[in-house]
Amino acid sequence: MLTTRYFAAATLALAGGLAAQSPLAAAFNSNNGADGVMFDVRSIVPITIDNFDVNLDAGTWDIEIYTTVGGGSHRGLEQDPAGWTLVASAADITSAGADQATSLPFTSSLNVRIECGEQRGFYITATGGAPLNYTVETGVVVGDIQEQNDHLQLLAGVGVDYHHSTVYGLPLSSRQFNGNIHYTPTLNVICGDSADLGGGCQTESASAYEVHEALLMDLAGTTLTAINNGDGFDITKSTSNIAPLGPNAVNCNLGDDDSVDTATLGGTLGIHIGSNGWVALGPGNSTFYEPDVGTMLNNPSTAIYAWTDLQPASAGGLNGDIWYEETGSVATVTFDGVDGWGTGQRNTIQFTWDVANNNWSIAFGNLSLNNPEKWVVGYSPSTSNFDNGPTDLSFGGFFLAALDYAGLTLESTRPVIGSTWTLQSSNLVNALGSAFMIGSFPLGEHGEGISLAGVGAPKCKAFTLGDLGTVFGIGFGGTASFPIPVPNNPALMGSTVVAQAFSKQPVNAFGWTSSNGIQATVGF
Repeated sequence: MLTTRYFAAATLALAGGLAAQSPLAAAFNSNNGADGVMFDVRSIVPITIDNFDVNLDAGTWDIEIYTTVGGGSHRGLEQDPAGWTLVASAADITSAGADQATSLPFTSSLNVRIECGEQRGFYITATGGAPLNYTVETGVVVGDIQEQNDHLQLLAGVGVDYHHSTVYGLPLSSRQFNGNIHYTPTLNVICGDSADLGGGCQTESASAYEVHEALLMDLAGTTLTAINNGDGFDITKSTSNIAPLGPNAVNCNLGDDDSVDTATLGGTLGIHIGSNGWVALGPGNSTFYEPDVGTMLNNPSTAIYAWTDLQPASAGGLNGDIWYEETGSVATVTFDGVDGWGTGQRNTIQFTWDVANNNWSIAFGNLSLNNPEKWVVGYSPSTSNFDNGPTDLSFGGFFLAALDYAGLTLESTRPVIGSTWTLQSSNLVNALGSAFMIGSFPLGEHGEGISLAGVGAPKCKAFTLGDLGTVFGIGFGGTASFPIPVPNNPALMGSTVVAQAFSKQPVNAFGWTSSNGIQATVGF
């Protein structure tokens, strides 16, 4: 599905249209150059490309102009001559000088047609030397809008040596065309287009973590408790109450940067323990001494962490060891005054995990502020997980989703008279589909939507009342779509509607997530 990110067609009047705005001018402010430059032009109304002015070094040059065969972007065709057709060429063009407009001396229009909402690539190149000047600007990505008016958009492209050889600027450092695009618009036509309104909700991570520098560790004397509510965990913070070692506690006898399967200690709950401050429900997690968020989020087994570089007495530390015990379905792991590596200073941490209901806790006793490594504290399920950024665990009182949820998104095709307008939602998780609400106007000032906090979804917004109806699209593979026939009635041209998707997800009290809105204009 293609969601266009511009919205100007509704401003066109049916009687007379807008005055022509040719040429579209791109600044002559070069700071680089090559044999040639490639870029895309995207239409807002149907246009015909007539000619170009270019930025050439002083001298006399032979110039060729190509466009993509059958239309479409230049992306992926930078080094594929078969994807291009020669439109025009001219020999012995005398430059007006660098950063000046040099007109290409074609006696008739290039006659390259770009229909409603289409995108077409162009390649302007010299056949010898590197006289085509362009601009490199930090942060402007290939495909970003460089210039636009009510009729077309110029998209930032790349530099390409003759003939489709070396490419400059992929993928993140674009080369911006310097020149003028002469064109003829087709007026009295509105192109079917759509524009995004706001964003979707709600991105939730099944992992939570906080990173503490050793000197700033502030969790001593506190306990983080996670209660499984079926849809995730309710995380609370309380004063620490570390239980004394029980009579059946077993010394894990861990080495430095080591782990143990508690089955070797007589355990029956599948617990694995890392000497550097973590407890997992399976094998394979990293035993590295330096905590790393990326490693935590991608470890193969679900784990809880108070990860820092520790040295139990069994690995040469001066003080405490790591002990394991089971009571029914509850595993308790106690780091009983274990040294920060090489410091001789104690750290007391107690992990509990009830494998029957998946409730867990991390209790912090006295902690050293002189450990050699930072701390990574938190929880992460097995395998690859979202990084939703750190959470200040010092406050507690938050919800942790059972699964990663990306924000719900909505895209659409162009609503064209006599065709089918298709809505598609993405990022569904364990959902059968999406409800698509369609309304006649956007909500909120300037269409920014209204908060759904009042119904229990504080991170979500509504962009339409759905006064024109609600339909349901069945979901497959994380997406759901719904086709809507657009009658072949010219009277509909220019009319607008607003659409939004909702998906039933257990990530808030409302029980639903919402997508961005789409404001669509019916056209040709």
